[in-house]
Amino acid sequence: MSVSPHPAAASISSRVVAELGAVTVVVGLAALLVGGFLSAAVFVVTSFIFVTTVYVGWPIAKPILKFSLGVAVSMLERFWDRLLDFFMDGGLLAKTYNLLTVGGLASTLDVLKVTLPIVVGMVLLVRFTLSRKPKNFRKWDLWQGMNFSLSKAEARVDGSTGIKFSDVAGIDDAVDELQELVKYLKNPELFDKMGIKPPHGVLLEGPPGCGKTLVAKAIAGEAGVPFYQMAGSEFVEFLVGVGSARIRDLFKRAKVNKPSVVFIDEIDALATRRQGTFKESTDNLYNAATQERETTLNQLLIELDGFDTGKGIIFLAATNRRDLLDPALLRPGRLDRKIKILPPNAKGRLDILKIHGSKVKMSDSVDLSSYAQNLPGWSGARLAQLVQEAALVAVRKRHDSILQSDMDEAVDRLTVGPKRIGVELGYQGQCRRATTEVGVAITSHLLRRYENAKVEYCDRISIVPRGQTLSQLVFQRLDDESYMFERRPQLLHRLQVLLGGRAAEEIIYGRDTSKASVEYLANASWLARKILTIWNLEDPMVIHGEPPPWRKSVKFVGPRLDFEGSLYDHYDLIDPPLNFNLDAQVAQRTEELIRDMYRKTVSLLRGHHAALLKTIKVLLNQKEMSGEEIDFILNKYPPQTPLHLLEEERPSDLPFMKEQVNNVEYTLQTQSKEETV
Repeated sequence: MSVSPHPAAASISSRVVAELGAVTVVVGLAALLVGGFLSAAVFVVTSFIFVTTVYVGWPIAKPILKFSLGVAVSMLERFWDRLLDFFMDGGLLAKTYNLLTVGGLASTLDVLKVTLPIVVGMVLLVRFTLSRKPKNFRKWDLWQGMNFSLSKAEARVDGSTGIKFSDVAGIDDAVDELQELVKYLKNPELFDKMGIKPPHGVLLEGPPGCGKTLVAKAIAGEAGVPFYQMAGSEFVEFLVGVGSARIRDLFKRAKVNKPSVVFIDEIDALATRRQGTFKESTDNLYNAATQERETTLNQLLIELDGFDTGKGIIFLAATNRRDLLDPALLRPGRLDRKIKILPPNAKGRLDILKIHGSKVKMSDSVDLSSYAQNLPGWSGARLAQLVQEAALVAVRKRHDSILQSDMDEAVDRLTVGPKRIGVELGYQGQCRRATTEVGVAITSHLLRRYENAKVEYCDRISIVPRGQTLSQLVFQRLDDESYMFERRPQLLHRLQVLLGGRAAEEIIYGRDTSKASVEYLANASWLARKILTIWNLEDPMVIHGEPPPWRKSVKFVGPRLDFEGSLYDHYDLIDPPLNFNLDAQVAQRTEELIRDMYRKTVSLLRGHHAALLKTIKVLLNQKEMSGEEIDFILNKYPPQTPLHLLEEERPSDLPFMKEQVNNVEYTLQTQSKEETV
């Protein structure tokens, strides 16, 4: 079946073919014409160049070329004659010797040998300085310091810190306080229209390593404005007037590039109390260094709130010694806002660990929440060190990623210290340490299991010497609220835990106890006296004038910061006491409380004698145990389990050495039999 073409399509196709043919003919003719024209032009040009060169250029260049060749030949002949004469007279060595000893070069070297080392040294110094000049003008470069004295506006400015608020964790309250500063730096006109005066200066105070410098950089990085940073010690020089000149220079650059941020770290090195202003000041009025520092401080005060206060400039200062600062600096108008950067809470510590953990290769099985909960008071810098230390441990053990054991090892290294190679207790000493530590740990587990006690859960036990310790016991910390409102039952349970080490020794060894549990007994006595005298949780109530147990023995410069110590000092409740018979009464009541809790602890552990003995054996074999293994043993050996069941070949799934077990049984039980006899 034949298909006839569409009439419209057929007409379009024939038209296109005709147009293509016409275009092809035109292009061909144009190419022929252009090609012929180009060929003729090339022939004419080459003919003109050839004729000009042969009939014009050569007659002109011929005499010049002939003269040049003659001169060159003559010079070569004279050089050859001189060379022959030179070697005929003694050669190169003879001529050089005459030049150095007799000629003018010798006298010239006598003059230059004094000045030449100085000139060479200056050239090398300038060369080193120029080579050290980077593009971003880092503050520790020699060239940077030279530029700073020249008051160039671009020196020491870093408009891109590379740090945002998303890189800051654990100090959310401080970040919220500083958000309005970022809004002002981004849009200062909005504040000017409303007539709002933003905080001109902000003081960031807190312990070291909590993120004061980091949050200051985050403000500039979030707002995208120039960031001028210096340390308080950089204004101190041996030249008079340099400190105040640098203050003026610093704020001059900030005003040129406003809106901007000026940050002075460790401002206490610059702005301590001036002499004579307060009685706490101990500076000498006639000391030149004191006068120079006070002049620098006065210049800073004028720049912050003087005759020419620059708008659009946010001044940030950081210190961990606010008590040393001059009150004139702290007044409103200069440092309008004081923000405390405190160590993060459990949630903040977890966020910090996640940020630093994302920068290294960490296994998904690592539970960072447990470390965040069990490391109270750790700053962001210390948590970052923990992650880096865990990474080093993983590399040392040739792990592909950071494991839970690597994190535990890093915590032990940072809190207690590294393992002491070559230091190991004898077997009897290990038995004593293991008995004490296991007694404390099992008491905690039993109280949580049978009395629903709100005490810490034992996470790990170790009898491996580390740092200054021979054994370690690691507990899992409770939530922060549990320590803020501790009740009497919780404190009494904690008292029982502290007495668990001595109770375990008595159960295993009889009355032949050792000083291995002395540390726990001291803490138990301290806790019992606090329950009676400070917290007044036992009837009758006690009004006592003894110093609080946490009072510091070392006094620091500045006002007292511990409220309890100040309260006792203010009311003169320390010396003498209100009741002279009260000390004996408190001592008697403390002894009664400790004896009562001790009897309960001994009774609790005697019911789990088999589990106690089994845990000691496993710890002696493994050197380290986890809290899960302790729970496993308590489940395997319930209360009132006979001791002869420990003679089984494979007790549960925890391995132990047969000869050590027999030795332990003999060592731990013979003395109790002797006591019975």
